[in-house]
Amino acid sequence: MDVSLNRDGAEERRPWWRSPKLRVVLMWALVVGAYQGYALHHGLGPVALLERLAATLRSGWGPLIYIGVYALLPLLLFPVTPLTMLGGWVFGPLWGVVYTIVGSNMSATVAYALGRWLGHERHIERMAARRLGRWLLRMRRDSFVSIVMLRLLFVPYDLVNYAAGWLRVRWHVFIAASALGALPGTLAIVLCGASITGSLSEGRPQLEPWTVGASLLILTLSLLLSRWLRRRTASAV
Repeated sequence: MDVSLNRDGAEERRPWWRSPKLRVVLMWALVVGAYQGYALHHGLGPVALLERLAATLRSGWGPLIYIGVYALLPLLLFPVTPLTMLGGWVFGPLWGVVYTIVGSNMSATVAYALGRWLGHERHIERMAARRLGRWLLRMRRDSFVSIVMLRLLFVPYDLVNYAAGWLRVRWHVFIAASALGALPGTLAIVLCGASITGSLSEGRPQLEPWTVGASLLILTLSLLLSRWLRRRTASAV
């Protein structure tokens, strides 16, 4: 049953099949199905899709297309890491980081808005008594540090976005913590992509050693920082 408020402010229950949220979820499933169907019909695997997208991104509208695709990732359910590496491969380290930060913040906002719209206060109350509920309530209570730590731990990006919206975390806190916590991972993955030379589908691509080394160093520092933060906040759980 879906609960809404009538004109008098009283709760009104409607059958679940008449829920507006169900209609949005069905439309979402339709978009994902159309995207997957297109890839299947044209025989496009993940690598082929990335190379086709890379060719498009090298056009004059490439940066805007990249940011737009990044913003739609929560709707397409496409993994974020390959696209981030693609940004480094196509645009290089500097602009790859800049465009990825803009796109990832837009993507985070889309997923946050969906999570906030689909969630409800009573869902949070039900989760509070469960083991997972302790972590969710901690994220709600100490949002900034929790989100930074989850980003540094490379917890699935959209999962954190949906959870933040569902928990009604304040948007400006969520975006600030996301941008800060995701920065080391963004740098590491973009640098990894920028180190690739040659074709992805023809033979083994070459890697530029110094760029890969910088990527691994940033990744290691990110994990060490997340471990330090987890120890500092362990008593709060």
